[in-house]
This record gives sequence, structure tokens and C-alpha cells, in this order.
Amino acid sequence: MNFEEYKFVKDDLLDDNTKEYLRLDCLNPFKAMDFLLKNVEIDESIEVTKEMLLDLWKKENKINYDFTITRGVRDSLNIISNNFKDKKFIIPSDVYPKYVYITDKLENRVFYNLNNYGLLNINVEVSNSLLLLECPITPEGRVLNKEEINHLSKFLKEKSNIIVIDTVYAYDILKVFDLLKPLILTNQCIILHSLSKTYLSPEVLGINYIPNKLKEQIDFSYVYNLYPLKDEGYSLKRAYNIIQNKPELPYLQEEIFKSEFEIFKKQKVIKVKENPKEEYMSYFRKINKTFEEGILNNIMTVPTSIFSVNSIKTPLNDGSVVTCLYYLSSTYNQDNS
Repeated sequence: MNFEEYKFVKDDLLDDNTKEYLRLDCLNPFKAMDFLLKNVEIDESIEVTKEMLLDLWKKENKINYDFTITRGVRDSLNIISNNFKDKKFIIPSDVYPKYVYITDKLENRVFYNLNNYGLLNINVEVSNSLLLLECPITPEGRVLNKEEINHLSKFLKEKSNIIVIDTVYAYDILKVFDLLKPLILTNQCIILHSLSKTYLSPEVLGINYIPNKLKEQIDFSYVYNLYPLKDEGYSLKRAYNIIQNKPELPYLQEEIFKSEFEIFKKQKVIKVKENPKEEYMSYFRKINKTFEEGILNNIMTVPTSIFSVNSIKTPLNDGSVVTCLYYLSSTYNQDNS
């Protein structure tokens, strides 16, 4: 079941007024978390550049790396795939279908499953390869562990290999950069981030750590031409004011997410798949029940298949995904009224 098929089935189920579902299916953080921005005023009199926005983000997040600016993570991935065509791309097929579509024109690519510790099965005895992954991992919500970092370090012993890590769901970006430091020190690791989820500001600022020796190989000349915004000036001002007035927004969201999943556990409505030895960071988790099993119990979840590409083999009956977003706005607005 792909996303379009899932949406059709879900809408059909929700149209049945005789059924009421526990809604654990919301995938829209911009709408769900907007209540956190209700006291943020947008000062339209200021002029904001991308460089100003990046400097403010670095200051408020206490992060001192040098970054290259793009529009967002998809923009960055387009640029990377365009500039490293000579490499073999190793791409996860079970986290985000757009990874597959963005790299569609590449002649040399293979796929792997990133969830369920699939990263540990990656062959490290390769050369001239580019490995794409996430941290945290969609839809597990799990941050990479030390065993996986060590495995990636073996992959980078071959100097022609590169790792690209999408950290768009890293609500504690400093913690994630600290975790990835062994890979950063190799000068073969590119880290992609944006303000999309953490500051609820999509397609405004892509924040990319790229080692100098790799940056020299990349042509950024068309960086802002892929999908122009209708009002880029306002979007920059909005993002700047959000960071300036609510710098703690990513950490506040992550605290709320963790609190909601703790409530799920205590109520025992669902059994979230979490390993107590691992760290999780995001608004989604996996459960053992499939989407169909959830519906039989009046619980609306998200099939894991929407994170995959139909034409590529992925694990069957891999449970489903739940999010904690649906009831947040009404719950927290009531608590603060």
C-alpha cells in the first residue's frame, strides 16, 4: 500500500460515522505543533538573509561547525546526486520514497533496508561508494547506536567512500553531531539538516556540513533554482523570528513527543517497539500490529509500506507506525487555557 492508496483507504474508513478511531496516524507536524508558535510575532520590517538565519541558528543551538547553505534537504540531495554520479549510491528503500526518486537517473545504485538494524548488514568492503542514511531513522524514530557508528567507520576506511546522513528529524542536533563525531573526523561524512521539522519552517534553509575536500567537488551554482518559494522574503523573516523568540522549539517539541509516548506506554493502548538500550528522537515509533490489525481494534495507524517504494523489496508484515501528533494541539491548548 503506497501513500495514495493508504490515504484513500483511510478517508473511506473515517467517513464511516458508526466507527470512532484512536487517531495515531497524523504525519503533519506543521499543523499539529503550530500551537507552540501562537505567541511568536513576525516582524516584517527586518531584512533577513539566509546567512543571517544560519548565524542565528548556530548561535542559539551552540554549534560551531562551518555549514553550506541550500534550500533544504531535498535540494541538497539533488545537488549531491548530481555531483557524485561516478560513485555507486547505496540507498535506503524503507524510510523515504523520495530518496529513490531523487536518485532515479543514476546508473549505479543499490538498495538496502535501514530499519531493524539493517545498516549492520551493509558490506564495508567496497570502494568509490556513497552510502545514504538517516539519523534518527524513519519510521523507527531511533538514533544510531555505537555499534552502527563503528560499522560505518569501517566503511570509511576506504578513502573513496562517502557517507551522507539526513538529520532532518534531529530535534537535538548538538547531541546528534556529538554522536556522529567519529565519522565527521574522517572528512568523508556529509551531514544534511534543515529548519523544516525543528523550527517548523520548510524549504527555507538547508544546513549542510560538508568537509572542504568534498565541498571542492560540488557545484552549487543552481542551488536556489529547484523549487522557488512564492514569498521567500517572508519565509526568511518568519523563520528568523521563530528562532529568535523560541530558540528552544526543537527541544520543547522533543520533550512533548517523549511525554506522549510515555502516556501511550502507561495506558497500554499500544505497545511501542522501543529498545530500552537505544535512544529515540521524533514523533513516530513502530508497533507490532499491522495497519489492518489496528483497524480491527479501532486504532488508526500508518502502514510501514508508505515509507517504502512498491517496486523495491522490503520486509512484509513489519507492523505499522504510530505518531503522537493528532491530539497534541487540543490537549496542550486546553492545559494552557
